[in-house]
Amino acid sequence: VQSALNITYLSGLSSISLEDGDVNFVQAHNPAVDLALNGQFLSMAFSTFRSVTGGDGNDNVWLGQGSVVSGGIALGQGNDRVVLDNFWPPAPTVPGASGGGGHDQLDVWSATRGQLSMDFAAFSGFEVFGFNSEYGERWGALTATNLDGIREVRIGSTSTLTIAQSQLSGSVVTGGYGGGLVVEATSLIGRYGMPEVGPWD
Repeated sequence: VQSALNITYLSGLSSISLEDGDVNFVQAHNPAVDLALNGQFLSMAFSTFRSVTGGDGNDNVWLGQGSVVSGGIALGQGNDRVVLDNFWPPAPTVPGASGGGGHDQLDVWSATRGQLSMDFAAFSGFEVFGFNSEYGERWGALTATNLDGIREVRIGSTSTLTIAQSQLSGSVVTGGYGGGLVVEATSLIGRYGMPEVGPWD
């Protein structure tokens, strides 16, 4: 498959090879297919794959609208990013993800006014965690459990993040203006506020 805006209804295959460029799968159900990336942007909606692996490039994986990656995501070197998009139900399903080497980011997007709960025990190798961090006026609320090893947590405005059963002693948490941050007694963060180093210095 070469670079394409949307690939729709490509289902029932045993293997798919991704060439250079970005790919968006829509209603593509291939539960036996392992996708390999190397510096690409991969997105999927209402689609099913077995696994996604990354190479040495900067890989971006966006999962939305009921997509399933049953065997998880394992990214390699490079500055990679995984987005779990809960804006439009149903939520995507992935048992876990590894950011690999480099500076990697894990994002959760949600606009639900109800409390969304997610366990990140099977997610590792990510330096940054964002909850609606690129969206303003999103009234989302997330309880994040086992959010360990993260160095920076970013919360979007009007969103509320509850951190539970997580050890983030070396982390900095920013954002949440108009929303909020709740750190349960089972958790520890480094500090809340602006990063110590930035253009304001």
